[in-house]
Amino acid sequence: MILAGFPMMSRARQVAVLGADQGVALPDTQLAAGPNSLLELVNASGSVWTKSGKLLGMFDLNSFFPVPAGYTIGNPRVAYDRQSGRWLATAVASDGQYDSIAYLASSLTDDPLGSWHAYTVTSNQSGIFYDQPKLGISDDKVVLSWNDFDQAATTFLGEEIWILDKSNVLQGIAATVGVIGPDPNRFGIVPAWSLSATSDEYLLYNNADPALGQNSGQPTLGVVRISGTPSQGNLSWHEWDLPMPATNVPPAAIQPGTAPTIATDDDRLQNAVWQDGVLWTAANDACQPPGGSTLRACLRLVQVDTHSSTPQLLQSFDASVPDADLFYPVVTLDALGNAFVAYNESSASAFPSVRATTQLATAPAGTLTASVLVAQSAGAYNACATGCDTAQAPASHWGHYSGAAPDPSDPTRIWLAGEDVPSPANPTTWGTSAGELTLATGPLSPVATTTPGGMRVFIPLLINRSSGMGW
Repeated sequence: MILAGFPMMSRARQVAVLGADQGVALPDTQLAAGPNSLLELVNASGSVWTKSGKLLGMFDLNSFFPVPAGYTIGNPRVAYDRQSGRWLATAVASDGQYDSIAYLASSLTDDPLGSWHAYTVTSNQSGIFYDQPKLGISDDKVVLSWNDFDQAATTFLGEEIWILDKSNVLQGIAATVGVIGPDPNRFGIVPAWSLSATSDEYLLYNNADPALGQNSGQPTLGVVRISGTPSQGNLSWHEWDLPMPATNVPPAAIQPGTAPTIATDDDRLQNAVWQDGVLWTAANDACQPPGGSTLRACLRLVQVDTHSSTPQLLQSFDASVPDADLFYPVVTLDALGNAFVAYNESSASAFPSVRATTQLATAPAGTLTASVLVAQSAGAYNACATGCDTAQAPASHWGHYSGAAPDPSDPTRIWLAGEDVPSPANPTTWGTSAGELTLATGPLSPVATTTPGGMRVFIPLLINRSSGMGW
């Protein structure tokens, strides 16, 4: 059920408060929850909110990080680390020649409007673009990863992984780092956000689509465990390639009327979380839903058990809706191990929405609860006025990812955020909305659904009390 739902950032508000350089065509939405507030990072802005939806403050990432003149910042990631009680944030800046700078910041307290340590992790002047940095956390490590692309931002050059001692990051100390790559044989590695205690850092990558640089003879999920720390000089890499059903690049998502489709990017993994020996990850995929008439964008959800010396794939399945497209999923876990998934949905009869679903920790593999609405767009999205996606043209660029985080004050509650369209009068202006979700207490109502494999099952229903609307 949704306990709270409200609009957050919008393109119009970013420009009005922080300036014209904030008018980026698409939002990369990130959300983290602290004990007393929420922190959303979108493109080049940060905003802090109460948990009832009141805006407490905004700041420009161009000044928050040491961004030099001529560079544009974006692709932010943010997390609240419950073990240390600190916030962590990353972003990347680039110039017109695709020279790039990767940043990392840590707060000094649990107040996101207080002081932060912010510093440069690495940079280049050789036209190598650091694409979509990811952020992972364990008890003793902070891990960043990103894809290197050439000056045209079209050719993949390799994956980089940067490993830092968490104790140094929290103190703002520049210290020894461990660097892996650039590795051209592994694409889109995602470090996990560890929600419970562990000194190991797990990383995942989709090795199930040759288009993503598959480096094994069959479709697999790459599972990596990094142990040790750079300061101790004992970093170790262990990898397992677990057989997994193949994934495919999804089609662009449809919208009502004559609006252009929405770009859904590719089938790289979007995020990863680890808790009490279990990993979850999510990605875009292509599938034909049961009862559907054509190929659609759908969600690939994957769960891995890491309790034994060799990780085991527990489930890998597609979530889909007949005659609708689902895209840009993000997954996280509550304290009981229930998986919460936020994503976007659109169809020929419904404008893009932010929706959420769950899989109970006790539920059969491959099943999900009925989805609930977090936010409904007021109209279609058309960013082609500022440039269409070249790979899925004439598709409009959409934000590359959604946000999700457990609430440290009550880890049975989850915060989710995604993109929507706030105004039918201006289809180029995006907005973001957030919702706080928890599983319904008391008797749960069963509803029938169909798993991707075609088996009919009964699953609990999430109760939707209220929903947030876009700006």
